[in-house]
Amino acid sequence: MTELKERVPQTGHQRDLQQIHTLIVDDNATNRTILEYQTAGWLMKADSVSSGEEALARLRECAANNNPYEIALLDYMMPGMDGMELARLIKQDATIANTLLVMLTSVGRMGEAEKAKRSGIDNYLTKPVRQSTLYNTLLTTLNQVKEQNRQYLNPVILEQPSEDWRVSATVLVAEDNPINQELVKTMLELLGCRVDMVSDGLEAVKSAARHHYDIILMDCQMPEMDGFAATKAIRAAESANPLQPRHIPIVALTANAMAGDREQCIAAGMDDYLSKPFTKEQLKQMLKKQLPPTMSQQNRLKRNAIPVPPPEEEHLSDNEQGSILDQGALNAIRALQRDGAATTHLLDKIIGLYIQNSTELIETIKQSYLASDISHMGTIAHSLKSSSFNVGAVQVGNLCKTLESLAKNGQSDPIPDLLVVLDAEHRRACHALQQEIGK
Repeated sequence: MTELKERVPQTGHQRDLQQIHTLIVDDNATNRTILEYQTAGWLMKADSVSSGEEALARLRECAANNNPYEIALLDYMMPGMDGMELARLIKQDATIANTLLVMLTSVGRMGEAEKAKRSGIDNYLTKPVRQSTLYNTLLTTLNQVKEQNRQYLNPVILEQPSEDWRVSATVLVAEDNPINQELVKTMLELLGCRVDMVSDGLEAVKSAARHHYDIILMDCQMPEMDGFAATKAIRAAESANPLQPRHIPIVALTANAMAGDREQCIAAGMDDYLSKPFTKEQLKQMLKKQLPPTMSQQNRLKRNAIPVPPPEEEHLSDNEQGSILDQGALNAIRALQRDGAATTHLLDKIIGLYIQNSTELIETIKQSYLASDISHMGTIAHSLKSSSFNVGAVQVGNLCKTLESLAKNGQSDPIPDLLVVLDAEHRRACHALQQEIGK
């Protein structure tokens, strides 16, 4: 904290951030968590909400109770009411118009500074935001008001991480596994995308009909309607409207990576596929391949002084096969943190999600077997397999792969013994993952 404060010139009229009543507005739970963590470290009195509508209600409520917010951090890209619209509504309401507004945007665009100024934004920053930059920006904004000098600040374009390719695309992700959801959403946001997330094929079809997406990432195996059926439905809807021809690129997300997968995806109307688990680099190359070059933006700012090493490969080497965790998979998540993910605790969050979700899935697998619903057991094993490989729980993933294969082939005799081993390996993996928290 001392180091950060020393970066701001001190004057007799200057104030620090302690006890400043602050509202954080962001639809992304991970972003909210890291901003809450940072502001708490500066002893700010911060609350957070997930939408513009909630923000207006909270601002008005606190103003009516004579406890107004002094400053609000607004995410630009939010579903429904975005940050610019929220800023305009705040400034139009005399009871909350004095709230200082700082915008957080994923991509700094030409003319955005003037647009932000007209909306009443006092300053804006480009994500991912360094802690020192956010601290100094909040101080400067507050102290300019203190000096009665609310001149508009030149927008601060933050140095981006070593990744120099970004794309301002709107992406629909259809994925039912919460661990996979969190990872792919983080990767896409790091690459500059706005992400909508649904958890089954039917939701994907409905969302594709309501909104304009630049690309869709479609998990193949989901409840209600799988990715293949959802893709066929989307393609049928496109064909039914010849006056407005449109072909949305659809990329399959498959955990199988078997011969013939690509052909099956193409036959369903998909444009390509990514085999899970995949890295951010692989995702980036797929976006480059499927999206028009005009959508991409090269970051021409200086790179960080310390280069970010590439993530390690996800798969274990031969001499690591017996280990509990694949450190390569964990390091790939750590690399997302170094690349500037919305939170410096992404790995901790992913591990927490996995332990909670996988424990529930293990129980569902057992109950499905006891109920003689081998097909459903195989479906759940498929989901657990994917998330287990993502967090490096290789033995759990391999056992789930075997269970999935047995269920598909109707072979139930080996399953009871496998379930005992799976239960033990899952406990070992969760214990090992808990040791990784906070590293």
